[in-house]
Amino acid sequence: AEGLPEAIDDGDVYPTQDVKARARLLAEKFSFDVTEARKIWCFGPEATGPNMVVDVSKGVQYLNEIKDSVIGGFQWASKEGPLCEENLRGGDLIFMMSPFMLTL
Repeated sequence: AEGLPEAIDDGDVYPTQDVKARARLLAEKFSFDVTEARKIWCFGPEATGPNMVVDVSKGVQYLNEIKDSVIGGFQWASKEGPLCEENLRGGDLIFMMSPFMLTL
C-alpha cells in the first residue's frame, strides 16, 4: 500500500500497537481488509521495519507450527535484501497457503 512504509517509519503504524486499532487504521488509510490486517505476523527487518508478513490463509491446520520459522526467514531476508545486503523496504509478504501444501 502506498504510503505505508512511511507511516511505519513515522510511528503511525507499529508492531506493539493494539491489533484492532492497527487493523482499523490500515483499513481506513491503506485499504487493507480488516480481518487480514489483524493477522500481521511480524514487521521486519529487526521486528520494526517497513515490511510485514500477513497471514491471509484460510482453513490451514498446523500453521502455527511453522510460524517461528517463517518469521525468522523473513527477518533474515528483509535485513539482507535481494541484492548487495541492503535492507528490503516496503515489501509485503502475503502468506497464503492451501491446506494441501502443509503436511506434517
